[in-house]
Amino acid sequence: NFSDVKEGAFAQKPSAAGCILHPRTARDAVVLAGVPDHDKVNYGGDVTGWMYAPESKDIRAHLNGILWLARSGARWSDLPARFGPHQTVYSCFCRWRDDGTLKKIFELCAASSTGAELSMDSTSIKASVQAGRGKESEQNSDIKHIGKTRGGLNTKIHAIVGKDLRPVAFLLSAGNVDDCTEAVSLLKLLPALKDCDILADKAYGTKEIRTYLHDQSARYTIPPKVNTKQPWPFDKETYKRRNVIERFFNRLKEFRRAETRYDKRDDSFLAFVMVAAICVAFGILHI
Repeated sequence: NFSDVKEGAFAQKPSAAGCILHPRTARDAVVLAGVPDHDKVNYGGDVTGWMYAPESKDIRAHLNGILWLARSGARWSDLPARFGPHQTVYSCFCRWRDDGTLKKIFELCAASSTGAELSMDSTSIKASVQAGRGKESEQNSDIKHIGKTRGGLNTKIHAIVGKDLRPVAFLLSAGNVDDCTEAVSLLKLLPALKDCDILADKAYGTKEIRTYLHDQSARYTIPPKVNTKQPWPFDKETYKRRNVIERFFNRLKEFRRAETRYDKRDDSFLAFVMVAAICVAFGILHI
């Protein structure tokens, strides 16, 4: 199980000759396809595999360290020594976050959005006190997606998920923002909506959202509110399949770094959400 992060989940001891290690599984192939060339150790002219270099360059050990943190929710300084120095693993995480490596791996695992049945919803994430700290200038730029609610500081994860529980797109917002206000921005992340069927709850039944879906030649299965003056028909049996988004959030929140926000920066927290989503997708794909 990919979500069971253990030492050696990606690792194998190299031979004394320091031979090239080729991807052993489909999981290796997907991760290898997303890792940029400058993070691969090229040995003997072969760029299709990974060679085990010294610990400071052991990409698989660093990846295991990131997965361990995502699962456990621990601090960077508490990272076990078997994954390498925590400063090195953190630098690797920041590099993959900024150059789009994690996003590329996520896109390789994501469900197709072409003519598919997709479910859309959001979930509230409790933000720790450390995530809400910072100067006023930092709050305006780096932690703008943390809002004060009745329960304290919160962030919302808006997601679109395929019918096989594989995620398609993510978006962050403050916890005190309504779901419907971010729906169109989330839908615009998809390359095409033609012939798609969007399943969502009553909160997404606004005229703006329905008009946008109609303009994109997409269908929607959204129940109208009780006080709607002109209710529209919807298929109740199709709407029952919207449970996949709730089941996906349950799996996502098995990872402590996605269940609770410990990061001040939006991009760091979203990167951990993507790491958790990649693990969920690998479990569904059995790779």
